Amino acid sequence: MVVTIREIGNSRGIVIPYQILERLGLEENDELDIVEVKDGIDIRIRKKEESIIPFAQQMEQLYGRPIDEIVKIEKWDYSEYDWGEPVEKEVW
Repeated sequence: MVVTIREIGNSRGIVIPYQILERLGLEENDELDIVEVKDGIDIRIRKKEESIIPFAQQMEQLYGRPIDEIVKIEKWDYSEYDWGEPVEKEVW
Protein backbone atom coordinates (compact mmCIF):
# COMPACT_ATOMS: atom_id res chain seq x y z
CA MET A 1 0.00 0.00 0.00
CA VAL A 2 1.34 3.42 -0.87
CA VAL A 3 0.92 6.35 1.53
CA THR A 4 2.19 9.92 1.18
CA ILE A 5 4.19 11.85 3.76
CA ARG A 6 2.17 14.94 4.69
CA GLU A 7 2.80 18.10 6.64
CA ILE A 8 1.28 17.99 10.12
CA GLY A 9 2.03 21.25 11.94
CA ASN A 10 5.82 21.60 12.00
CA SER A 11 6.29 17.86 11.50
CA ARG A 12 5.64 15.32 8.79
CA GLY A 13 3.53 12.20 9.06
CA ILE A 14 1.55 9.55 7.28
CA VAL A 15 -2.13 8.70 7.49
CA ILE A 16 -2.82 5.05 8.23
CA PRO A 17 -5.84 3.91 6.23
CA TYR A 18 -8.98 3.16 8.24
CA GLN A 19 -9.16 -0.43 6.97
CA ILE A 20 -5.74 -1.21 8.45
CA LEU A 21 -6.57 0.48 11.77
CA GLU A 22 -9.80 -1.47 12.02
CA ARG A 23 -8.22 -4.80 11.07
CA LEU A 24 -5.44 -4.35 13.67
CA GLY A 25 -7.80 -3.01 16.33
CA LEU A 26 -5.94 0.29 16.65
CA GLU A 27 -7.61 3.35 18.10
CA GLU A 28 -6.73 7.00 18.66
CA ASN A 29 -3.87 7.46 21.18
CA ASP A 30 -2.61 3.87 20.79
CA GLU A 31 1.17 3.84 20.62
CA LEU A 32 3.32 2.50 17.80
CA ASP A 33 7.06 1.90 17.61
CA ILE A 34 8.86 3.18 14.54
CA VAL A 35 12.14 1.38 13.99
CA GLU A 36 14.70 2.42 11.40
CA VAL A 37 15.96 -0.63 9.51
CA LYS A 38 18.59 -0.97 6.80
CA ASP A 39 16.22 -0.44 3.88
CA GLY A 40 13.44 1.66 5.45
CA ILE A 41 11.28 1.71 8.55
CA ASP A 42 9.16 -0.82 10.41
CA ILE A 43 6.05 0.30 12.27
CA ARG A 44 4.96 -2.02 15.06
CA ILE A 45 2.15 -1.99 17.58
CA ARG A 46 3.44 -1.26 21.07
CA LYS A 47 2.11 -3.61 23.71
CA LYS A 48 0.22 -1.88 26.51
CA GLU A 49 2.72 -2.96 29.17
CA GLU A 50 5.59 -1.46 27.11
CA SER A 51 3.97 1.97 26.96
CA ILE A 52 5.66 3.36 30.07
CA ILE A 53 9.44 3.30 29.78
CA PRO A 54 11.60 4.89 32.49
CA PHE A 55 13.35 8.10 31.44
CA ALA A 56 16.86 6.64 31.86
CA GLN A 57 15.97 3.71 29.59
CA GLN A 58 14.52 6.05 26.96
CA MET A 59 17.75 8.09 26.93
CA GLU A 60 19.85 4.95 26.67
CA GLN A 61 17.78 3.77 23.70
CA LEU A 62 17.98 7.19 22.05
CA TYR A 63 21.72 7.75 22.52
CA GLY A 64 22.87 4.13 22.49
CA ARG A 65 24.91 4.35 25.68
CA PRO A 66 24.36 4.24 29.46
CA ILE A 67 22.68 7.19 31.15
CA ASP A 68 25.78 7.75 33.31
CA GLU A 69 27.75 8.60 30.16
CA ILE A 70 25.02 10.90 28.83
CA VAL A 71 24.36 12.95 31.97
CA LYS A 72 27.30 13.71 34.22
CA ILE A 73 25.95 15.48 37.29
CA GLU A 74 28.23 14.85 40.23
CA LYS A 75 26.55 17.17 42.71
CA TRP A 76 23.51 19.39 42.41
CA ASP A 77 23.99 22.68 44.20
CA TYR A 78 20.59 24.23 44.85
CA SER A 79 22.14 27.31 46.43
CA GLU A 80 23.29 28.67 43.07
CA TYR A 81 19.70 29.27 41.96
CA ASP A 82 17.69 32.29 43.06
CA TRP A 83 14.12 31.07 43.21
CA GLY A 84 12.83 34.52 44.18
CA GLU A 85 10.60 35.50 47.05
CA PRO A 86 7.77 33.19 48.15
CA VAL A 87 4.42 33.80 46.46
CA GLU A 88 1.22 33.18 48.43
CA LYS A 89 1.65 30.09 50.66
CA GLU A 90 4.94 28.75 49.26
CA VAL A 91 7.61 27.90 51.78
CA TRP A 92 11.30 28.28 50.89
